Amino acid sequence: MSQDIFIPLSKTADAVVGPLDTVTWVTNNSHDLEDILINGYFQSKDGWYRPEKKELNRLNRYLGFNNELTWKIAKFFMKGEGKNINVRVIAVDQSLPCIRSSYDGLYEGGATISSPIIDLSSHEIIMKKMGINSTIGIKNMEFQSPTGETYVSSEIVYEGPDNIFILGVTRPEIFIPIGPINNNRGIGGIAYSARCTANTDETISFFKNILGYEIRRDVEFQIDNNSAINISEGVKERFIQGFSPGTSSGYIVLMDHGEYTKQNKIEPNKMPGRGITMWSFMTTNLDHIYDQAKSNNIEILSSFDREIECKYFHSKSLILKDPDGFSIEIFEN
Repeated sequence: MSQDIFIPLSKTADAVVGPLDTVTWVTNNSHDLEDILINGYFQSKDGWYRPEKKELNRLNRYLGFNNELTWKIAKFFMKGEGKNINVRVIAVDQSLPCIRSSYDGLYEGGATISSPIIDLSSHEIIMKKMGINSTIGIKNMEFQSPTGETYVSSEIVYEGPDNIFILGVTRPEIFIPIGPINNNRGIGGIAYSARCTANTDETISFFKNILGYEIRRDVEFQIDNNSAINISEGVKERFIQGFSPGTSSGYIVLMDHGEYTKQNKIEPNKMPGRGITMWSFMTTNLDHIYDQAKSNNIEILSSFDREIECKYFHSKSLILKDPDGFSIEIFEN
């Protein structure tokens, strides 16, 4: 078997932060998003919970929300076998613009969530019955292993609410899947989330030097004539996969389209705005992260220190602004 980037050569003891724990998704369309996550991706739900005024004001400050915003919150996750990344959905009562202006894969910001799926064809049938069509059906893609061997990975892409893509991925049997799978259902929890970036080298340095992440793949290729996320043929894409040491899933993907990158009409990647707005990671030493952020001139947007008791947030946490302007939440257990 060829070397596989999903098999770590490092140890979890070397990690500064763990794998991607939670993706925060802000929406005006909680009904459709809940339907997809529960009935299409077999997630469980904790919520909906609506904060009362005093708590809401504190949470709005923490999240960078306008004080007038009101909302409810729920957590979606895979139980037991297949457990992986959580999706924290904040359903805002007021109408908000999307961070990504359309289903154009070139826009900056949070773009996708993805799960391992054993049978993509059967899953597509389930989604079609729910009235959700894939963008181009099942797409087979050739990749090279670090030893040079070519293999085929398959994916399917659906258009979710708020101009976000929701994927399913099948890898060849000789490789481990992108995340643990619930074999009874043939699907696993969310295994990774992807973003389109502009300040990519600086963002990679942030993940490596501040969060201790390993970049296990950093390649460039040209988009073909069959893009599943609406990118024109010939566009160059730099594709980066980053992992917490010792892990095989819960990873991040950065996609850089260079001169083809489109900026958002609202301030990039900053809440409030609809879509994927934040990634959250766990650490055992939040003070260390804080000190590293300060010494490297990383902006600290906000922090908690045991001032809030809300099960959808952590009592000791902070939100950093990474070099691409995206919100990164670090919490201590």
